[in-house]
Amino acid sequence: AVWLMRLQALLPARAYRLLVFVLALSYVSYPVFDSRTLFHKGKDIYDRAQEINKLGLHGSYTANSSSLSEGETAFLTGMQYYTIEHFEFSQQELLAEMRRYHVRYYFFYGNQPDMPSVQMRDEQGRPFPEVTHNAIPGLKIFLVNP
Repeated sequence: AVWLMRLQALLPARAYRLLVFVLALSYVSYPVFDSRTLFHKGKDIYDRAQEINKLGLHGSYTANSSSLSEGETAFLTGMQYYTIEHFEFSQQELLAEMRRYHVRYYFFYGNQPDMPSVQMRDEQGRPFPEVTHNAIPGLKIFLVNP
């Protein structure tokens, strides 16, 4: 700001106003151009949440993915998300925690080629019902606590 005030004394009034205008425009234009990259950010999460909403699911869930994107999914679906503190849980420990806190669904995210073979089983080895029926690419949702 000090250099701008010193330039005012050195420049003609018209050149000074042009300099101030260009400087102000640069502060306004950069955020506008930068926001273009944010325009479709999160669209994949929004689309996935809409697919989950079509299934009519209600209740709480946990997942094998990061809590950052799951917080957004929970917000968009209106479901409660329970975070997993660490991913070193065995399946038995995970099921015990889900039963303890009455978490209804388990969202399993994986690579598309591996998805048909993924099955979550209960403590006796029986498969949990899979509610998506492969309708959402890369996601299987298991009903753990009906």
